[in-house]
Amino acid sequence: MPSDILGSEILDEYGDFEFIAGPIFANFVLADEINRASPRTQSSLLEAMNEQQVTIDGSTRKLADPFLVIATQNDTSSTGTFPLPEPQLDRFLLSIPMGLPDDQTQLEILRFHAGGKSTQASEPVISLEQLIQLQARTSKVSVSDTLQRYLLALCQTTRSIIGQDHSVSTRATLALQRAAQAAAFLDNQESIHPDHVQKIFPHVLRHRLLTEDAPDRDHLLQAVLEQTPVP
Repeated sequence: MPSDILGSEILDEYGDFEFIAGPIFANFVLADEINRASPRTQSSLLEAMNEQQVTIDGSTRKLADPFLVIATQNDTSSTGTFPLPEPQLDRFLLSIPMGLPDDQTQLEILRFHAGGKSTQASEPVISLEQLIQLQARTSKVSVSDTLQRYLLALCQTTRSIIGQDHSVSTRATLALQRAAQAAAFLDNQESIHPDHVQKIFPHVLRHRLLTEDAPDRDHLLQAVLEQTPVP
């Protein structure tokens, strides 16, 4: 139920209502096999992912900073799955396909589990304060007017090829810009270049293309890149 994710008000022994926070009140939320949840439960994440807050019984509560939702989903043809609604898909920044690991990686997994489950604790890679600082630095990566026009042209070409004016929203264009800034930052660049946009473009747009006429979305997105003039 949505309350299992968001939390709920309960009546305590003194007759007062007490709010019990759900797992959404965390910095990182992993929604494993999200499309096995019911549409009602899926929709409980909409406000959290877009506004970084939740509203329960008329009270609005802010979520942690930083806040990130990571989700996995099964193939939509699998039994017991519910397709994610368009507004929720549009709130995910990136979509990255996950296939089977290569043979060497699978062999390492077998060796790791051969002696039973590991009790070794995971070590933090970065602190929350450092992550917030990196996010702030990423947002300062320069985006020229020429590159912003290129972002718009890519999205418009996508709409033209699909033949649906609303197939790619403005939120998608904003996501493409944010992701390109992150790609440039990781490349130690102070401004984004066309190659940063091209690198991230398929991952930003893949899950936003809801068309049955083009089952091979990666092929369609490659066509968009080829047909859009590069500045």
